[in-house]
Amino acid sequence: KVLVDIDAFLSAIKRIAIFSNKNTHQIALTFNENKVVISAEDVETASTAKEELTLSYEGEPLTIGYNAEYLKEAIRHIDGERAKIFLNTPLSAGVFFPEEQAENENLLILLMPLRL
Repeated sequence: KVLVDIDAFLSAIKRIAIFSNKNTHQIALTFNENKVVISAEDVETASTAKEELTLSYEGEPLTIGYNAEYLKEAIRHIDGERAKIFLNTPLSAGVFFPEEQAENENLLILLMPLRL
């Protein structure tokens, strides 16, 4: 379970995505003890980038890959200041939703990862 500040997370993804492969837009998220390291590498242009964010994370260390464009779209659609993310394994879908939702609102976003 991850609890992340939406603005900081989205900004970091945007910065790192610049260095990702232009076809796959692949970035890696490595979660462990209350931090995430967001990284990208493009072997075609020999460019790499890495950024660390502090957040709330409960669980075993986990590295998961996502298409940065799809991840940005998922995060953009979440209203509020913070988002909850449930991750299970590097190959299972991540579940994204707002920390707090209105009474008759039930937003849930599923995003499939990329194999690293």
